[in-house]
Amino acid sequence: MDKPERPEYNPKILQAVLLLLLYILVFTLVPGVFFISLFEALGLKDNLLLIETISKIVGFFLLLFWINRRYQLNLKKLFSLTELKIGYIVPMIIIVVGVSILLSELDNLLRVFIPMNNNWAELFENFTKSDPLIVWKSILLAVIIAPLVEEVLFRGILLKGFLKHYQPHRAIAISALFFGLFHLNPWQFWAGVAWGVVAGWWFYETRSLLPCILGHALANSLSFIAVDLLGLDIPGYTISYKTMVFQPLWFDLLGVGLLAIGIWSLIFLFKNKRSIGLIQ
Repeated sequence: MDKPERPEYNPKILQAVLLLLLYILVFTLVPGVFFISLFEALGLKDNLLLIETISKIVGFFLLLFWINRRYQLNLKKLFSLTELKIGYIVPMIIIVVGVSILLSELDNLLRVFIPMNNNWAELFENFTKSDPLIVWKSILLAVIIAPLVEEVLFRGILLKGFLKHYQPHRAIAISALFFGLFHLNPWQFWAGVAWGVVAGWWFYETRSLLPCILGHALANSLSFIAVDLLGLDIPGYTISYKTMVFQPLWFDLLGVGLLAIGIWSLIFLFKNKRSIGLIQ
């Protein structure tokens, strides 16, 4: 007797909450505790970044395995290039840079009301450490692993499911809110929400995770690019998280301009794509 075909996994809000709790509290926390104990037993210290990276990878694959036991999860389709045009790349890069500038200033403002403690500041400054090993561990986690895992989870699984049940604007907003809350700290909440809206819009228009993953990786690597590769020194953007300084007005205006140009260009391209589709 043939087994019944498994339904496609398209979660609603409550299912998404349960899925995220399962991912955080079971699939990631349990491996994290195990690897912390293992590294301590082996006498390996100061490896929290590496442990976090390993735990995120293990948790991600456990989550995919758990979902795939009961449902269909077509990840290959989510990486499709069908709707992704090369002309989208430049506007998307411009949007990422503009968003990064404005969110940096929002973060500066937020830290006036909610000062960042030294532990969090130390975590965010890992890209600018003098120790190359710490820098590369940070890059591995923030620029490679996190974009892949988080975009598959929040856009490829949650948002894809929400789009089956809710209007697009509502589905994108809910998934973005979940993404902000997922970071579990107030300093990354609004950045998470903002990026969730941008990536959600891109996924809705292209139905591909590739622009979301690449844009996320670029956003997470801009501090490394600005400080370590370009040697920039912009108050409020490249200085220490432990120091409270606002960005120059010209830099904020640059962010607004880049964001406006990028959004306008991409809206035009997306509308043009739909018009061509109707003609065909």
